[in-house]
Amino acid sequence: MAKYPNFGILDELEKMLHGTSTREALREPLFGRVKDLYGMNRVEYSQRMYDLRRGGYITYSAKNDIKLTDSGKRKLDFKRLERLQWNSKSRDRYYRLIMFDIPEERRVVRDILRQKLREFECYQIQKSVYLTPYACEHIMGELIRLLNIRRHVHVMKIADLGHDQPRIAKRFKFG
Repeated sequence: MAKYPNFGILDELEKMLHGTSTREALREPLFGRVKDLYGMNRVEYSQRMYDLRRGGYITYSAKNDIKLTDSGKRKLDFKRLERLQWNSKSRDRYYRLIMFDIPEERRVVRDILRQKLREFECYQIQKSVYLTPYACEHIMGELIRLLNIRRHVHVMKIADLGHDQPRIAKRFKFG
């Protein structure tokens, strides 16, 4: 069984809807996918669908098709954000400097970004400037997309840290 079976349903629903114009899916094909992937029986599926509908994450159309609501999309993105992690810390000869200036009215998003950067073991140089020796363009791109902060965050690839090189290399246990 999946750790988040309701979100497994939302994940599969989103995959089925991707690229369609109707943004609706039939219940039976969705059950078939969820049953195969998560080993869910029809009773569990019906209970989880009821919970998702009651929570406002999905709706049913007149034809009994399933539609993902805006609330469902946000919930799905938040769960993806929680599961986002660095699987492989590959290095090249460069550092990545991550700078951001997120407005005060988006404080919650700014705090989430800081927390994820700490989780990713980035080194805080200033309040909104972090550094990492690992190639992180892909994971940072996904994080920026999920938080919808593209114009507020800059990731730069740099070769030389100047006079701070020995101190930072020691911090990352490279020196």
